[in-house]
Amino acid sequence: MTKNFPNYKGSPVHDEMIIAMAMVKQAAVHANLDRGLIPAPIGKFIIKAADEIISGKHSHHFIVDYIQGGASHSLNTNMNEVLANRSLDLMLEDKGNYAVIHPDHHVNLSQSPGPIFTASLQIACCRLAQALMHNMSLFITDALLTMKDEMKQLRHAVSNLQTIRLEATAEDDAHTQSEFAERTILYLSQLTGMELQLERNQYPQINMSIFTQLSSSLKNIATALSRLCTEVRQDGTTPRSGLTLHTKPEKINALNQIAFQVIGFNHGISLAAEAELNDQTTTPPLIAYNLLESLYLLVQGVSSFISHSKEGAATTL
Repeated sequence: MTKNFPNYKGSPVHDEMIIAMAMVKQAAVHANLDRGLIPAPIGKFIIKAADEIISGKHSHHFIVDYIQGGASHSLNTNMNEVLANRSLDLMLEDKGNYAVIHPDHHVNLSQSPGPIFTASLQIACCRLAQALMHNMSLFITDALLTMKDEMKQLRHAVSNLQTIRLEATAEDDAHTQSEFAERTILYLSQLTGMELQLERNQYPQINMSIFTQLSSSLKNIATALSRLCTEVRQDGTTPRSGLTLHTKPEKINALNQIAFQVIGFNHGISLAAEAELNDQTTTPPLIAYNLLESLYLLVQGVSSFISHSKEGAATTL
């Protein structure tokens, strides 16, 4: 696999993306078990291997970088091989004995790499966005009063991410594709605890607007946070934000820097989405990295800020 795709060293795929893809793969295996397409013992071991990845194990086996070609076929291939080989381990079989469990014929059965990557990104974004909304709900009450519109926009963007386009391979007929997708979404909803829906209108192209919309909402939150941090730094205290210099200056500065980075990531996503209009195989990995890193930075930045702030009363957005 690594011979077919470039490796830029030091730029790993985000952990949340790995976890989310393992969830999608596990849901697909459940769907194929229901359809009688995978022997039950093989399905059981793939599900167990996916559980381990979801819990954070085996991350060192994901060797592809976030910059990938081929609409992220490399990450899909990497996941299939890790799941197949870990399943063989659990069966006390030799790694690479694909006559027993095959990365494509069993793990990747009925799946197309593009939709699998996109569905995984949607799940990963939802998980991190939910963490961000939780942290923001603990943010200083007065500051949140200035960010109601931004948080409303974020909630709307997250709701759009919960409608997932997921079709089977071209070899399957329309009925088989629909059955696979419906069963996979059902199991994925149970696994994630999210109210996921299947995209019924199967457009020929992936709707990139759901990701640009999320990125825009994160940029607006970052802009609002940066404005609040600047007010505190300039005025010492501001009744409108509720922030005071009792909050450690280094925490204010760090949150401000995070805000600038998120705004920059949004610009990269906008350029990538524009390129996607002509060629859908060019930029999904870049969009994934920038979105997940933006979310992660905001989650960690707001959490750190709250923990060192004098005020931290809970509020409901």
